[in-house]
Amino acid sequence: MIIGLGIAMVLGLAIFYFTSSEDVEDVVDGISEQYELRGKSVVKDDHGYFIFINLKDREAIPEVEDILKKKLSKKDLKKYRIEVTAMPKEEK
Repeated sequence: MIIGLGIAMVLGLAIFYFTSSEDVEDVVDGISEQYELRGKSVVKDDHGYFIFINLKDREAIPEVEDILKKKLSKKDLKKYRIEVTAMPKEEK
């Protein structure tokens, strides 16, 4: 009985851990619905995992960084290199 209870607790914690954070793509898509972006990407290359968000409004950078910290799992925050910028669009 005690073993069964222990297994149930471990499974409950595992389910909470895996469901408590949103998918990376969903979080970035949600940001693009809330803020005006110049560009966004979630990629993996030879150098690792990256989230790049280029905002139109420089003032929104801290807000977007906070959203990422709150909505991504600790595992994803360690895994991805995150860059939130507001670089001006090149004019020709």
